[in-house]
Amino acid sequence: MTQLMLRMVAILYSNSHWTISKTRLNLKNSTSCRNKPLKIFAAVVFLLIVYSLGSALYYMYKDKGQSTRMVRSLGIRVGLSLFLFIVMMISTRLDMMSE
Repeated sequence: MTQLMLRMVAILYSNSHWTISKTRLNLKNSTSCRNKPLKIFAAVVFLLIVYSLGSALYYMYKDKGQSTRMVRSLGIRVGLSLFLFIVMMISTRLDMMSE
């Protein structure tokens, strides 16, 4: 069992992307700086989705089914969700293409 562990550590250490520190494994070529604007964009769109869902709940109670504001708000939520999904899929595909 210990030989297997030593072999795994040797493989990880010899691999060019990984370094071993005393506390944890770290990536040398971290992509967190490159994806930071995308993460901020996703967080903002997600907050808009939650806001749209909350406004639909508010309109449901306030209008008691007499207007279409709730349906419009839920439609905006679905549209934003699809938009966020498509943007994430495209960004994932482009990141794979650049490597």
